[in-house]
Amino acid sequence: MLLAAVFFAAALIHYTFFVYIPSRSAPEGRKISEGCALFAFLDVGQGDSTLIMSDSGYMLIDAGPDSSEERLRTKLDMLGIGRIDLCFFTHTDEDHIGGGDMLLRNFDVGSVYLPDTGRDSRSFLDMESAAAEAGVPVLPCSAGDRFMLGSVSVRVLAPKYPFPDDVNDASLIMIISVGETNAIFSGDAGSAVEKEILSAFRVDGDGEADGGYSLLPRCGLLKAGHHGSSTSTCAEWIETFRPDYAVISCGRGNSFGHPHAEVMVRLKAAGAEICRTDLTGDIYFFCDGKSFIPETGDG
Repeated sequence: MLLAAVFFAAALIHYTFFVYIPSRSAPEGRKISEGCALFAFLDVGQGDSTLIMSDSGYMLIDAGPDSSEERLRTKLDMLGIGRIDLCFFTHTDEDHIGGGDMLLRNFDVGSVYLPDTGRDSRSFLDMESAAAEAGVPVLPCSAGDRFMLGSVSVRVLAPKYPFPDDVNDASLIMIISVGETNAIFSGDAGSAVEKEILSAFRVDGDGEADGGYSLLPRCGLLKAGHHGSSTSTCAEWIETFRPDYAVISCGRGNSFGHPHAEVMVRLKAAGAEICRTDLTGDIYFFCDGKSFIPETGDG
């Protein structure tokens, strides 16, 4: 497959993406001032989809499951979104990429980025076909890549080549920054991957009195991994980022029991305010570059 060949070549030369999207106006009714952004965690049932509106354009992280395609389309239409400048799929599971083909057939999409694990799902192939029809590039994305969308910057921490065998563990993990604020997104990556990243960015201290420190920034907003599964969002992850808010995207009464009690306990112990799409619907945070301010969603 051509995409796989592109990924292989990228791994050989160890390149880093840096993408800049020039300024353009926000949609009517959602004017975003310079230096600000709006994070919209959309309720797509048992799946993930987050829209980030900057002062220069729009970014989408995941597009939910097939079963929520029309729900996602309606939400984007109601927000006045006609174009998605950057579209990221954290991995190829159906509950994250299932709405991708709908997105590409109904919206003006600038480019699509995702890691290529070599295990292409039916939903991925549908998305890839829709992208080809629309003439939208589907490009590789991995650790070290950086993107800018107006005042919003994206730093990709994972996956790192060679990719993990498990498709969840090969999820995109990204820090999204606006001014002095940061948010962490980790797809469905498990605790082992989280700990690997923490270790890679850890500077050891000189002894018991100096335990060292992390090079990773504090993230006031944390997207809980894997819909709140106990296999993700480990205690060390939470302690490092010290979030004020934690968002869990899952379906009401889902068969997996998400979010798991262990994750809820960890987040509460860290003092994070927990927001859940299965309980409140869409979740919005306005970011002024200094803090995240919760807003009321439309459900």
